[in-house]
Amino acid sequence: MWHITSQVSQLKKLVVENMDVLVQMRNHFDKPEQMAHLKPKLPSGENVLKRMTIIGVLLSFKAMAHDSLKDVSLFNASKICNAAPGI
Repeated sequence: MWHITSQVSQLKKLVVENMDVLVQMRNHFDKPEQMAHLKPKLPSGENVLKRMTIIGVLLSFKAMAHDSLKDVSLFNASKICNAAPGI
């Protein structure tokens, strides 16, 4: 979870640094010509995408590990219950 927190804090720094350009982009999202003009003013766009990808991969791994642990726990719990029917 520390890695996710670190990536989110870095994203927050990027947003704070580029707040004015991001606000302009939000206001003109439906105007492609102005978006094309604003995109070069956002130097860290690729960095944002990389960080979002890293966060997605980490969260997917966490969910997969949680599901695997749940499956193994249920399997072992059923084996224990079947081995001791009088409990």
